[in-house]
Amino acid sequence: MTRAAVPVALLLGSLLVPGEAAAHGIVISEVLCDPPPGLPQFIELSNTSAEAVDLGGWALSGGAAHTFPQGFRLPGLARCVLAADLDRFRTAYGFAPDGVFLGNLPKTGGSQTLRDERGEFVARAEYAAEPGSLARGGGASLVLRAGHVDGADPPA
Repeated sequence: MTRAAVPVALLLGSLLVPGEAAAHGIVISEVLCDPPPGLPQFIELSNTSAEAVDLGGWALSGGAAHTFPQGFRLPGLARCVLAADLDRFRTAYGFAPDGVFLGNLPKTGGSQTLRDERGEFVARAEYAAEPGSLARGGGASLVLRAGHVDGADPPA
């Protein structure tokens, strides 16, 4: 995702951690849960496989909720972004998100779960934004550490 105004946080205690392995190569790769004024919350999904994945009917749940429309395909090695507010996201980043979610991401942390069109588990991510970190209103997003899409906790 192209970012002009959002630094990336890789701070101890403020990490996006996969809860379990992604069966289809789809992971919840980034969360902006406590943006500064004017920026919307967002969630990014990444396809870690080389093959396109049809996300039609897949549902994200947790603080944010979104169901992908039929025919929505995420190309191999691509990303898609879901935002809380389409217009604010477009103004802030210069492009439209791939979808808009309902609800809110808890600012201090939470979890998001992705299920396929049959309701089968695909991926889950837990996140925490510690007080005093850049992820608590400082504009930093929480990202999945590279190499940690297998469900193992990243090293401290």
